[in-house]
Amino acid sequence: MRDEVWIVEYDPGWVDRFERERGQLLQALRSDIGQIEHIGSTAVPGFAAKPIVDILMGLQQLIPTDDQICRLEQLGYVYEGQVLSISEHHFFRKGMPRRFHLHIAQPGSPFWQRHILFRDFLRAHPNQAEEYISLKRSLATQFRHDRKAYAASKTPLIEAMLSKARAWQHQEF
Repeated sequence: MRDEVWIVEYDPGWVDRFERERGQLLQALRSDIGQIEHIGSTAVPGFAAKPIVDILMGLQQLIPTDDQICRLEQLGYVYEGQVLSISEHHFFRKGMPRRFHLHIAQPGSPFWQRHILFRDFLRAHPNQAEEYISLKRSLATQFRHDRKAYAASKTPLIEAMLSKARAWQHQEF
């Protein structure tokens, strides 16, 4: 099946999709969940994005148990394990074409903080968000069939924006 990179205009339904999926995750994993956040481009109002809802979930432990993986698989998730050698992050995807990305990380970890800070920075800085959208559109055209190259090519701008976001967090931006 095709797993191409497409950027689409903002869809206010993304928030509803997140909330419905959040409810299913809470029902499936009950007290195992510490926190659930909507992250990524679909979490930024007005932001063009790949139509994939990114969910950041904190479990009581970092590595999902076999039972938790089984319960997530029953919801349609596919466990990818640790991706990109990021030891503080476990990854699941759902749907083909993809509809959800589920990131498991410890609340407060550097991975967690980075994703929340980036989301909040883009929400608060529309000019920065527009710069990021422009890059994403260009890269989606260039790397339509290469998801890894698309993601890697965004990294320099993301890192620069995270630097600004840290300054903003400390009221220097």
